[in-house]
Amino acid sequence: MITDTHAALEKCGDLFRSDPVGSNMVAAALSPAVDFELWRVSDAGTTVGAAFRAGPMCTVTDLVAGAVDLIGDVLPIDAPFSVDGPAGAAATVAGRWMTRSNGTVIGLELNRMYRLGTLAEPSKRRKGKAFVTERERIDHAAEWSVGFGSNTGRERSVDNARAEMERAVNESRLIEWRVKGEVVSQLIISAVRFGVVRIGQVYTQPEFRKRGHAAALIAAVSAQQLGRQKVDEAILSAPASNPSTNRLYRRLGFEPAIEMLRIDLVPGIPD
Repeated sequence: MITDTHAALEKCGDLFRSDPVGSNMVAAALSPAVDFELWRVSDAGTTVGAAFRAGPMCTVTDLVAGAVDLIGDVLPIDAPFSVDGPAGAAATVAGRWMTRSNGTVIGLELNRMYRLGTLAEPSKRRKGKAFVTERERIDHAAEWSVGFGSNTGRERSVDNARAEMERAVNESRLIEWRVKGEVVSQLIISAVRFGVVRIGQVYTQPEFRKRGHAAALIAAVSAQQLGRQKVDEAILSAPASNPSTNRLYRRLGFEPAIEMLRIDLVPGIPD
């Protein structure tokens, strides 16, 4: 188990470099600003799997069979828990957790991760410009983040949202789309890990939706990020149940890469 960001990136760097897109959910979550535990599974010195845990949530990379049991056996089973990652790995870790806890699945969400192929211009070109969000907008950004959670079925408190938005602003990772000086849409970019940057939490205020603002913001941010020397890939994900978002991402040139599964679990009564 590793709890230091630098050590985690160094010790698991072989896995992160060999599969930078598939392991990005874990690699990008590593941050000195977050209390975490990272379990690394190695075989003859080679990393064959990793699992990131912060609170009641575990995110896994793709895993070989032996790694599933090792990681599944160290996860806490005394309270509700969630597992996220490539569908096969997440399902098998969750199965191991349920065997140990006599637990039950209470929620499933299939997400499709996309990687950018050739960026296409949005079909609706909108006047506007992307800006890095400034500190005075943190409270508003947190409210929008709560709205994003409500829209996607992942409710979150204002305090948690504000803490995340504050970290993103401090690290220049919260980007907004302004039209005539008014902010109409926002998104977060991850820290760049092994050449990959992930776009997430794309949110447009309800009164400005269906006008192409989110598409314009995603396209602008993708182009800007790929222009950086250390960025090779831009990725994002969408719930498989949201056809309009999936169509939008494909129109912009994003191509399906990995099926991701989040599984919410509760422990049962011991036999």
